[in-house]
Amino acid sequence: MAILLKQRTHLLATTAVLAILFMAVVQIIRVNREEPPKPVAIQRSYTSGTFAAGEELIAAGSAREFTINLNRRTRLRGSFETPDEKSKLDLYILKEDDRPKWEAGSDFKPEAAVRKLSAAETNLTLGPGTFILILDNRSGKEDVTAVINYSVD
Repeated sequence: MAILLKQRTHLLATTAVLAILFMAVVQIIRVNREEPPKPVAIQRSYTSGTFAAGEELIAAGSAREFTINLNRRTRLRGSFETPDEKSKLDLYILKEDDRPKWEAGSDFKPEAAVRKLSAAETNLTLGPGTFILILDNRSGKEDVTAVINYSVD
C-alpha cells in the first residue's frame, strides 16, 4: 500500500508538473503571437505660417506650384517680385480640382489671378480645402528669378 501511495503521489506530481508546463507553453505562444498590422491612419498636414519664401527660379515654359492645405478659414498673404520690369509672371491661386483645367489650358475659375506682372501682392481669405498657388512662366521666353514670400495666418 505504501508503494501504491508513493506511485500515486509521484503520478500526481508528474501530472501537475506537465500541466503547468503545458499551460506555460500555451501562455508563451499566446502572448508572443504576431498581431496583424493595424490600419495606418493618415495624418493630414495642414499649411500654417510661411510656406514659400526666398528666391525661386521659374524656367521659361514652366511654372512653380505650392500646395496650401487648410482646415479652417484663413488669410493668405504674400508677394512676389522679379528683378526687372521685363521679367513678368502670372500668378494663380486655384482650388486643387481646377489644376487639371489650368494645366490643359481650358477654362477654370481661379480664386485669384494676376497676369504679366513683375511684382504683385496678395491678401486673400480662403476657406477650408486644398489650394494651389502657381507662379506661371509657361508663356515666357526667358528664365525668371522671383523673390517670394507667402504665408497663411
